[in-house]
Amino acid sequence: MYRPPYLELLQTIRSAADSSHWPLEFDAHVEDSVESRWMERATAGAFLDVVIAVGVALTLTSLLDLDVPGRLVLLGLLGGACADTALRYRVLSRREA
Repeated sequence: MYRPPYLELLQTIRSAADSSHWPLEFDAHVEDSVESRWMERATAGAFLDVVIAVGVALTLTSLLDLDVPGRLVLLGLLGGACADTALRYRVLSRREA
């Protein structure tokens, strides 16, 4: 009987998660500290920046009929989001410290 390889991977992940008793849902009672609020504000602002950047990039690639590799786009998106979050966090921590 043929069994797709991804089913074995999913079963392995599920059994590892079940055996380690990791919580599979978000804990809403995270320690409320100044740093966690800075990170929340930084990630919220970075998400908005990413949405705007994706919209602009999509418009430009459509209008200019550019053929850009998907891996390059995803790498740029991830790098930009990380850099944006780090920069926003640093500015918030210096401004409010």
